Amino acid sequence: MATPNTKIVLLYSLFLLLSLAAAQERGPCDPLVPQYCMLPFPNSYYTRQWPVGANGTHTGLKVNIPTSGTPMDTLGRYIHTEHWNTLDGFSLFPSIITYFPDLSSSNLPPHWDIQRSLSLDSPTLIYNINKKELVPHFAESKNGSLIEPSYAFKLLRDGIITHNYDIEYRRTYFNEIFDLLNDKYGIKRSDIQLLWDFPTASTQSLTDRLVFMRDDAINRVEATPPSLNIVNYTDNYSDQIFRYIYAETSVPDYLSSPLPGSHLIIDSETGLPVYQRNSALSFIVLIPHSVSNGSVTNPSLVQFGHGLFGDKTEVEHDYLQKQANTNGYILFSCTLWGLANYDIPSIVLELILQDISNFRVLPDRLGQGVVNELVLMRLMKGAYSSHPLLLVNGRRVIDQRRVHYYGLSLGGIMGVVYMALTNDVERGVLGVAGGSFGLILPRSIDFTNNFVFIRGLYPDPVDFIIMMSMINMIWARGGPNGFMSHITNNTLHNTIEHQILYQYALGDAQGNVPPDASTDTHEIPRRTKLAQQQFDSFIKSGLIINYCNGPCTDCTEPS
Repeated sequence: MATPNTKIVLLYSLFLLLSLAAAQERGPCDPLVPQYCMLPFPNSYYTRQWPVGANGTHTGLKVNIPTSGTPMDTLGRYIHTEHWNTLDGFSLFPSIITYFPDLSSSNLPPHWDIQRSLSLDSPTLIYNINKKELVPHFAESKNGSLIEPSYAFKLLRDGIITHNYDIEYRRTYFNEIFDLLNDKYGIKRSDIQLLWDFPTASTQSLTDRLVFMRDDAINRVEATPPSLNIVNYTDNYSDQIFRYIYAETSVPDYLSSPLPGSHLIIDSETGLPVYQRNSALSFIVLIPHSVSNGSVTNPSLVQFGHGLFGDKTEVEHDYLQKQANTNGYILFSCTLWGLANYDIPSIVLELILQDISNFRVLPDRLGQGVVNELVLMRLMKGAYSSHPLLLVNGRRVIDQRRVHYYGLSLGGIMGVVYMALTNDVERGVLGVAGGSFGLILPRSIDFTNNFVFIRGLYPDPVDFIIMMSMINMIWARGGPNGFMSHITNNTLHNTIEHQILYQYALGDAQGNVPPDASTDTHEIPRRTKLAQQQFDSFIKSGLIINYCNGPCTDCTEPS
């Protein structure tokens, strides 16, 4: 039996060039965890060396997950890994997975005490090789007993030489890590129950596609602005809104088709998307009475991002109309491609029921959806700002110096990508949002029905979480994982710095286990007067003021 000092150590590296590439082919399964082929995961075992700068790699590595090593679904299908293997590292926000039969979890660092994971008495340690420091984390498991490490790991740890290449190719590297842990932290190799490492993907590998699409699309519409077609409009639309406009334009499109189920067309030489066509994009504009009657003299143009499986019509909600009229916001919104209401059949039929190998279509369409939003903002503040229906009494009311973004739920999650990429919006507010889709969706009430289908294909909970960790990898190219650290500083190439205000909700049913509907914090707090007052102060001044003097617990909507 293992001693109470047993450690599980993971080596976490950012863009680290490891001398682990094999002169001969490794087997499809890492022998360190024999019960499940792909574990532990993520894992540098599933990488290969690749020339820096060649076809999208900036780490000197390419992911190399064998299709035959992936979890098999109940229909006998593996996940085809072609698109995963274009990445030069693993997710920045991974679900880190390993397996021990009946491992004791009594002393694992819980999510409410992450600081414990930095203590040397924690049974799990994550070490950042580049920064030479421990990484805060939490760990989850079932209860059980302490057990022996795997046979393959004992061979590595205890210096027993073998003829197994899958073990021997990394022996020298592991010996260096064993020595480092002993010299720096006093952790004896005999106390380590499992150790492995993985490199994370480079910024370029995760973001270059959307940065290219942004620049190319903006250049195209700046050179030749697409025509603005007013489908219909209504004056005196409501007691809050003076003018409602439903309009259409066209945007540069890099997808195989503008329809659900489409994917980016990628140049095999550069690894970048290829322009295909201009595709139609409809949107809604709301001009409040306070702008039309002149009671607000310096209105703000605010782009609204809607929620999961919603569409642009969410901008018409009564509370948003009142917020716009009270504070002088010209609101506009388009439907975000990828996770809109009309994407649901494609997600269920083509991705979940047919083949999860096609999962790239979801982040590809989300990425195109964000580019659509960026293009629309550039047109609204520029070429379209002088359109007769966007004037009030012949007066231009859109000021390109006062443009902002407001995303709620999905709009807040994908607002991370928007705010990391935009060169027009300096301040944005992200409401009831989240980070990694791979962590949000299994806990979200909005995805419950879809997960019934997925769990039917992957009934083994370990296979299920491996599959979720895999899709989280590829989602980073069109989701917040790859963009979150590039909003306020460390900005992307040719991109301005930004400021964001996060307004999050404890007990959020869309992002966690749902509470009683009457106390659902996803909807109520953000609609309160004080939350909206904080929003207004931030976008206009950049100041974050806590008008609630603590948590906003008065969940009464303004009358």
